[in-house]
Amino acid sequence: MRFLHILTKPFGYFSSCIPLYHIVKFLKLQGHENILVSGLDVDDEDKIYVNQIKKGERNFFRRIKLCFSALKNMKYDFLFVYDPADIMACSFSLPIIKKMKKIKVVCYHLELFSLDYQNPLKKRIGKFLEQIFISNSDFFVSLSPLRMKISEEIFKISCPKFVIPNSYDFAVWNFRKKPHKKVKVLFAGGLEKDILEGIEEHIKNSDFIFVFHGISKYGISEIKEKLSKLKNVKIYERVLGYEDFKNFVLNHDIGFVWYNTERLNDRFAGWSASKYFRYLSCGKPVIVKNMPELKETTEENKFGVVIDSFTEISRAVGEINKNYAEFVNSIKENYPKFEFSPNFKVFYDHIVNS
Repeated sequence: MRFLHILTKPFGYFSSCIPLYHIVKFLKLQGHENILVSGLDVDDEDKIYVNQIKKGERNFFRRIKLCFSALKNMKYDFLFVYDPADIMACSFSLPIIKKMKKIKVVCYHLELFSLDYQNPLKKRIGKFLEQIFISNSDFFVSLSPLRMKISEEIFKISCPKFVIPNSYDFAVWNFRKKPHKKVKVLFAGGLEKDILEGIEEHIKNSDFIFVFHGISKYGISEIKEKLSKLKNVKIYERVLGYEDFKNFVLNHDIGFVWYNTERLNDRFAGWSASKYFRYLSCGKPVIVKNMPELKETTEENKFGVVIDSFTEISRAVGEINKNYAEFVNSIKENYPKFEFSPNFKVFYDHIVNS
């Protein structure tokens, strides 16, 4: 079987789009062929998993043209579309293509997007276009139960629905049961002003090391310079490949998860938070913001500590440090139900046999 994947982002790395990266590898190991229409860079070592047509586009109207050309001219059995902007762009041609070709369509809904438009007209049009695509889809995938519920409130979804967390398979077998003498806490993600300014007072005099890893957003040069002078704070601005980032995480003790909840997609990050699952897949306990799904999943499985504000960071680090082996053992016991491959396999078995 041939699988066509459309993710027309014009920049970034194939391995950084975790669902797409894992899906392509899984399908290739089952003997299928993957075709990727995207501007994402595919490393030489990953080209064994996917045949790439290197095209990416920011402009929405050129996206429509690109998607139509790909859908019409490529030979494939299954179509996977991930990004809401691509879902909207494909909606113009999908009803026609469905009549022309015997294909099955998967709406792999990575983001809650339509309702984040500030312009009421854009919001209405965006929702309308996504609905067209979903109505012509054979399968709908959401990244968590809560996000599925929200999607069902926004759209009419009549096709079979599946929840597949934005997770990883276990990356370790020998679990470190003791943290470093000076505990190393890692925050991976975009370095944003509100997070850096808010957290500074609560980590600058701590007895643990706090590590920021990510790409700077605009307007943070002053606070970043101030933080970088602190002895117990380290800032790494770089892009790491899949394996390099895994090894980087393995060198820390605790993973920190925090989102600015102004956007709908971040407000209900939950199981879509790949950094959350990356930490856990490496056997690292987590400190997470009190958010839907993250709170319940963390507490029910004893993956770490939930906090309401930055003032609680030191307390949370101390609690994990004191009971580190207990948290790690709980990750070892409970994380397998969130691993990507077993969850995706349920979906895969259904679509190829339907």
